[in-house]
Order: sequence, then structure tokens, then C-alpha cells
Amino acid sequence: SQNERLPKLAIMTRSEIDIIDDGYRWRKYGQKAVKNTPYQRSYYRCTAKHCLVKKHVERFALDSAYVMTTYRGTHNHPSQEDMQVVHRPICISQAFPISLVVQTAETPSHRRDYNSEAP
Repeated sequence: SQNERLPKLAIMTRSEIDIIDDGYRWRKYGQKAVKNTPYQRSYYRCTAKHCLVKKHVERFALDSAYVMTTYRGTHNHPSQEDMQVVHRPICISQAFPISLVVQTAETPSHRRDYNSEAP
């Protein structure tokens, strides 16, 4: 399907709030229960005209201190904060269909390739 061809990126962030400011504006269009977890998944679309990027946000089932944000697609416009240096998601592994970036207050940008063995 067309959705499977779009770039996909997952970011895990330690946060007490579910919505992380990523520099773009989003409109919530849905929410549903997630199997095997008490947390809901929320669905968002980018509000920019003609931008097809979507994301879904949910609490990480194994540790509710983390929020998992999964993006699908590439923005066709600059972010609101493009003039500032912000944490931008990057691909960290070609072996996975998604990349996982873990951010915590202690380490702002700790990246781990889950294909390799733990350090």
C-alpha cells in the first residue's frame, strides 16, 4: 500500500506529557485502545496544506515513563522552528524498517541500534 512506502520513524522520549513539541503543528483525528496495554494510541495529521505526514503517539507498554511517537512520511515544508537547532529524528539503522531514537532528560540524544548487542 502507499502507506508502507512512506518513510517511518519511531522516537521514544522520557516525558510526563504525551505530546512532544517537534516544531510542527498537528491535528488529532483519532484515538483507539492498544492491545495488551492500558494506554490509548492517538493519531495526528500535519496541519500544513498539502502535507501528508501523520504520526501516532502512545505510552510505551513496558515503561510508562516513555512516550513512543511514530511518524509516517516526510514534511514538504519547513518547521516552525527551522531557524533553530532542534532534535531532528535521523535514521540509525538500515536493517530495521523504522529507527528508534531514545531521548531522556539525563541524555538528550541517546541513540541505540537494537540490531547490535548491548554495550
